[in-house]
Amino acid sequence: TGAELVLSSTWRESDSTLAVVNQQLAAVGVPPCVSKTVSLLSIDGSRSAEIAQWLDNHPKVTRYVAIDDMDLLDGPRADKIEGHLVHTRSELGLTAPLADLAIRILAGA
Repeated sequence: TGAELVLSSTWRESDSTLAVVNQQLAAVGVPPCVSKTVSLLSIDGSRSAEIAQWLDNHPKVTRYVAIDDMDLLDGPRADKIEGHLVHTRSELGLTAPLADLAIRILAGA
């Protein structure tokens, strides 16, 4: 799709774990993450709030998808995630049908 990756998982919290993510992406031919969200957990935030804040700070981003095994629709600022979530199961990860859904969301279909 040409989409760029912004990391919002706990893997973003240290340079070493972010490097692992980028190495794994490179191993399958995917460019590295271009950005990461800021942790708001210390001030009663949630992942959905962190993603919403990142989107607020990047208003030119209008097409996006959040792929997560957490329920991002159950938290503050979930309105930014509604219609943009691909909810995976941690034991399965991103399956082909869910990847197709992510592509459709990005395409605005």
